[in-house]
Amino acid sequence: EKVNDLFPFPLKLNMKPYTKIGLEVASGGVSIDDNPPSYYEYELSGVVVHTGTADSGHYYSYIKEYNNNGMVGRCNKESRWLEFNDSEVSEFAESRLEAECF
Repeated sequence: EKVNDLFPFPLKLNMKPYTKIGLEVASGGVSIDDNPPSYYEYELSGVVVHTGTADSGHYYSYIKEYNNNGMVGRCNKESRWLEFNDSEVSEFAESRLEAECF
């Protein structure tokens, strides 16, 4: 049976608490970390959505456009989200992600 509960997800995520170093620090240990804080920062770059039932349905996706350097639009105010739905591609407002992905 398909679960249709709300599953919130952040647009930005710091992964350090889930690394070996982060777990050592959380348990009171001392760990040497040569990485800058930005090393652990991730930005959401895409979402795959399924509508329908567990037996049948439709998939489409929202993808954050890459800038000219091949990087996801971090610090790029011109970056945009696109909706890919079958053969149609259209611009998509990031502010609608939560509503459209539930």
